[in-house]
Amino acid sequence: MNDLLRRCLDDLSSRIDERAEEQLERSWIDFLEGRNTDNPFVPPSRKPKPPRIEWPDLHTNDNRVLRDPDAMLLAQFKAASDVIAHGRRSILDVRCNYGVAIMASQLGCEVAVMPDHQFNTPTAWHLGHGHPSGDTLTAVREVLSRGVPDLRAGQGAAVFDTAERFLE
Repeated sequence: MNDLLRRCLDDLSSRIDERAEEQLERSWIDFLEGRNTDNPFVPPSRKPKPPRIEWPDLHTNDNRVLRDPDAMLLAQFKAASDVIAHGRRSILDVRCNYGVAIMASQLGCEVAVMPDHQFNTPTAWHLGHGHPSGDTLTAVREVLSRGVPDLRAGQGAAVFDTAERFLE
């Protein structure tokens, strides 16, 4: 693990109040399972706890984030840090956030990275886009004839590599 990631994780973990997180999670579960009678439902807020270090400013569509698992981790943990810093009411979470194109790219669809100013994850072109025939139906038939796709094809490798980094 690189030094920046370690420092950021240390900062994040030092600001997490486990009792408050458990209470927040319990309130959301009660809401989702119909046990909450408040109308409207308002989960408990966190006490804002700003970071003690400067976090890198990485966005989900930044090329560094899309190409480097450690940068993806930093971007995801930064989002969790921001939730704590501002006392937001959402559940802390992280994910391999490569956008909606993951499964489509495993089938052979070309990934379309959105412009930086949109702050949006990648999307995918349809199967016929860029196919020699230009015909989507032909492209779909070719995908089906190949059988089960390789889960590491397209963005799949990035997802699994990043998941391994999260587990570390």
